[in-house]
Amino acid sequence: RQKRGFASPKDVKWLVFSGFNGLGNWMLGVSTALLVAALTGRAFAVLEGPDVCTWMDSPLCSWTKEAPEKVIADAKSRLVKSPSKKIKDQVDLLQVHWRGCSFQKLRCAAKFPAGDVTSKTVLVFLSGAWAGEVLMKNPVFAPKLRDAFERRLPPGLGREERVILDIYGPLSRWLFAPSAPVKQDIHSYLAGTSLQQP
Repeated sequence: RQKRGFASPKDVKWLVFSGFNGLGNWMLGVSTALLVAALTGRAFAVLEGPDVCTWMDSPLCSWTKEAPEKVIADAKSRLVKSPSKKIKDQVDLLQVHWRGCSFQKLRCAAKFPAGDVTSKTVLVFLSGAWAGEVLMKNPVFAPKLRDAFERRLPPGLGREERVILDIYGPLSRWLFAPSAPVKQDIHSYLAGTSLQQP
């Protein structure tokens, strides 16, 4: 929603992702964070993480370089053990873990405009978990997710037509697409095996 050149920089709200617990968890967390940014109309940035740009052709590679320095500095300041009152007043921190009550803020985001999870300009999203199912429990987010990711499967093999909601599959194929050299390695490998598809 917040396109470059359409809003004054001070009016742009940011979601800054910071992940943990290895590459797999980082991928789950950044996928959730991207969805939350899209659903709330926030610009998206990523703090340091695995260097996926050496082997992925991902939009994350350019997004990590586009956030203003102040946004990144404020996000990092919010992650320290005892952030200042000024930083706490400007930057919210949402930690989403794979269990426990940390998902509550994502379920009940309707009290802010556009279903946002905070009124603060910068939201630091700290996670290593996928929360697509939790986002579906939010009455503001669920219809948007259905519109974007619900699809009909044709009948076949004795089954009726089915409607499925697949959020992570399409999102991850787009977000974590392999780079051209990695694709070439995969094709070369498959060419020498019985796994090659016609």
